[in-house]
Amino acid sequence: RSRFRMTSWAAIARKDAEVSTVQQINWKVDKPQMAVVDANAIISGLRLAGGAQRAVTIQDVMNEIRDKKSREWLQRLPYKLEIMEPSEESIKAVTSFARMTGDLRNLSKPDIHLLALAHDLELRVYGDDHLRVE
Repeated sequence: RSRFRMTSWAAIARKDAEVSTVQQINWKVDKPQMAVVDANAIISGLRLAGGAQRAVTIQDVMNEIRDKKSREWLQRLPYKLEIMEPSEESIKAVTSFARMTGDLRNLSKPDIHLLALAHDLELRVYGDDHLRVE
């Protein structure tokens, strides 16, 4: 079971007005609680409440946000939604795992990349001793 705190998008909020850049994080010491955000959460404009200290997404998700209402909602967020990209290693790990579970055919490229980003963040903070590979 992962020790990386996962919460629903509706349960996510910022604790500080300013967020550090990704490069300023000491992952092993700070262990930031991060939310990986998908396009559905942005498009539906869910109200944010309690949980993560920071929110991240991938560029593909931002590219999916085309409507005016969603872009305005993004501008009103009380913190910066950070763009990060997953490593090739995590993309391969998530793809392989999804293939083994039979879920690969149901996942889009952005879905795989979001899962891979969550995998990357988990590795940075807690390592891989607790992660299943099959």
